[in-house]
Amino acid sequence: QYCFKYFKISVPHKNIALKLVVHNVSGDPDIFVCNRHANPNQQHYTWKSAGMGSDEVYIPPDDPWAFPGAYYIGVYGAYETDFTILATFIRIRMLVKHPSGLEADDGGSLMRDEIKAADTRRQLCKY
Repeated sequence: QYCFKYFKISVPHKNIALKLVVHNVSGDPDIFVCNRHANPNQQHYTWKSAGMGSDEVYIPPDDPWAFPGAYYIGVYGAYETDFTILATFIRIRMLVKHPSGLEADDGGSLMRDEIKAADTRRQLCKY
């Protein structure tokens, strides 16, 4: 009672979302997650879920505090608490757009146009 159980998981790269679910078997577990402190708690955490019953934390890759590496998980039980914990990696497809805002079916044709424009500028600068 009134104690934490700690876990660690490593997120391998940036386009991965992390979903953590704590299912209560008995009691009321709360989850605290941090990627800066090895022992997250009520005062030192980045993400938390402290509702009644089971709790879930979802960390998308575009979260400003999310980055690849170690994530530390603290599960707190105020009273006698039994729980299961499940961590899931979710691969997120990233769409990269050209800075000009133009969309093309063939990235090669857009690249050729950019190279042609650069060659033209270079030739004009020679003289």
